[in-house]
Amino acid sequence: MKYFLLLSTLLFSAVLSSQDLGTIKGHIADCEVNNEPLMMASIHIKGSSTVVQSNLHGNFEITGVTPGNYILTVSFAGYDSKEIPVEVKENTVSDVVTDLAAKTLDIDIADLLSEKNNSSQELFAKEEKEDKE
Repeated sequence: MKYFLLLSTLLFSAVLSSQDLGTIKGHIADCEVNNEPLMMASIHIKGSSTVVQSNLHGNFEITGVTPGNYILTVSFAGYDSKEIPVEVKENTVSDVVTDLAAKTLDIDIADLLSEKNNSSQELFAKEEKEDKE
């Protein structure tokens, strides 16, 4: 009987202490492809070790978050990361809905072609010189 009372007291206190925490739920989409869900996107609470991934439908949930203001970093391979401020309140669910854009590469085609052309000319000049010798 003593163990039962001790166990029930511990469980009751654990339930009471977890009631002042909040939850962050959200949805991550691909803004490049008709807002299709991004599955397996990484969601990180900045400054903590908490990291979750979105499911097949682009949804995620972080439970047991202490009330306060946080920055969520959302990332996915090949996409620009995004930082989102979120306020967590006691016993509430904070909703986050965002989308990510594909990374763009800033490449100057003229420079690439010029470099390729110059390296090809140098190679041919080197081969001609070796042939003459």
